[in-house]
Formats: sequence, C-alpha cells, structure tokens
Amino acid sequence: MDTEQACGLVDKAIDALGRVEVADLDGEGMRAVTDRLRGARTHVAHLDTALATRAADLAPTGTCEDPVDLLSGAGAMPAGRARRVARNAELLGRMPELAAAFTAVAVTEDHVDAVATARRRVDASVRHTSGSGSSAGAPTSTTSCPCVTATTTSSTTPAGTCTSTHATAP
Repeated sequence: MDTEQACGLVDKAIDALGRVEVADLDGEGMRAVTDRLRGARTHVAHLDTALATRAADLAPTGTCEDPVDLLSGAGAMPAGRARRVARNAELLGRMPELAAAFTAVAVTEDHVDAVATARRRVDASVRHTSGSGSSAGAPTSTTSCPCVTATTTSSTTPAGTCTSTHATAP
C-alpha cells in the first residue's frame, strides 16, 4: 500500500468518527457505539505498533526518525506512551507467539505492556535466553492468567503477570 492509499483510509476513518452523533442514543445504543469504539481503539493500537516497527526498521537508513520521535512528533503522542508503543513493538518482534496473539486480538496492548513490564523485571541472564527453561539450571515455575503464560526463575517477578481487571476476578 502506498502513502496516498494509507492516508486516504485513515482520513476516511477520521471523517466517519467525526460524524458520529450520540445525543439521541439510548443506553443500548451507547453500549453498541462504545463496543465499536473499542474495536477502533484496537485497530489504532495495532497501527501505532506497526508504525513503530517500520520506523525502527527505517531509522538506521536515515529515511525515518526513530519510533519514539515519529510517534511523539508527527503523531503528537505523549512521549511516555510513544516509548511504551516502541518498547512493545520491539518486544513483539522478539516474541512471535505474543505477536500472533496481539494480531489475532487474543491479547490487548495492555497485555503486551504487562509482559514487557514483567520482562524488564526478570534477571537479564534469564530474559535473553532462548528456548524453554532458564539459564544456569535455575528452578523454574510457570505463572499464567487467561491471557499470558510465561516461564521464569522462581526468584524473579513472574513473567506474564496480567494487570487486566479479569486477573482480580475469582
């Protein structure tokens, strides 16, 4: 898809959202629109992540700024959020199963944030190992929620800890 096509689609979406009027909606209508808006936010999160990934690919060639500068500059996104999106894009590049779940909308941006946060808390020697288990023969434990399953050493903050509201439900 070229730039003109991509911008045209985004412009149409912006125009359509700008025409939504809620003054005459009842409660059921409000819930229906809110549900559809959730879908729009999901698509925006995926597009932000894809833009960050592409910017990271292009930045070394000098043809695009780094992802944080792109999102916070041209995208007028707050810098902290731009850093989170760029961090999540990098994480998804390292975790293909999580990326597939994100693409399939099986996990949300909040779930990816939770994995990224947990991953930062895991000892670097464990975080950068590949395959199953852990480095140096350390004992492992599996922590899971309905969204994320990960394995870490038992002496670290569990990876995959979900901070979504369903994690607090019985």
